[in-house]
Amino acid sequence: MQSTTSSPEWIGVLRHGSGTFTGWAYRGRSTLGQAAGDTASRLMEHLGVPAKMPAIVADDSAHGLTALPAAILPDAADLTKNPSLNGMEQTAPAAILPPSARLRIAGFLALNPDWDGVVLLVMDGRSHWVHLSAGEAVSMISFLTPMLAANLGAPLGDAAPDIKALTNSQSRPEALAAHLSSADLAGDEAAIAGHLLGAELSASKPYWLGQNLALIADRRSASAYRAALAAQGLTVTETDADAMAQNGFIALHDCLNPVA
Repeated sequence: MQSTTSSPEWIGVLRHGSGTFTGWAYRGRSTLGQAAGDTASRLMEHLGVPAKMPAIVADDSAHGLTALPAAILPDAADLTKNPSLNGMEQTAPAAILPPSARLRIAGFLALNPDWDGVVLLVMDGRSHWVHLSAGEAVSMISFLTPMLAANLGAPLGDAAPDIKALTNSQSRPEALAAHLSSADLAGDEAAIAGHLLGAELSASKPYWLGQNLALIADRRSASAYRAALAAQGLTVTETDADAMAQNGFIALHDCLNPVA
């Protein structure tokens, strides 16, 4: 944790799908430090706070889900009863947005009020395209592209996606399996990434065509998606995933402590 002369008043705790933890210590709306731990108690130790410190939690292992369409920021009364952020779900097409993703969208909207458009989040082996309007998640579509790329030995970001491969699978997504077979036999990681991203762009076209776009991803995945979107002539607002989570907790804290 960063050294500070101020004492924390509350913490934001993010439990990842892997079971590890990231947390931030705050005083009011000011961030005092960030730490990580493989257990909750280890996180508290690294943050230098007592175990009973007031906390707002975003737990990707939790099962509570809020149906779309719904506001990104939860109802203050519900958050007061249970200071834990639910994930979001959609029935058709079936999709689940984990609490960590909803948290980061909350952080993005806190920094960009009145922003409407599509946020693309890449995390934990999935990509999520979330259509936002007036502070609500209206609809979403999710893909296994990052997981498939990793399983084929071509993790996104290891090589710049082959734009020719991307274009081929974008125009002929029905041939994706054949394209991947050829690229796999050739050991062509750039082509594998390109074909997978091309198929995703084909299926997600209603989410990026004519929309404001924001990208929240780790640096490696962000580079691959940035290249794919640039190939469509699209510009994207790119943000830091940790910064969005940090600001997301502040937005939730503001819900619980509205300014008079």
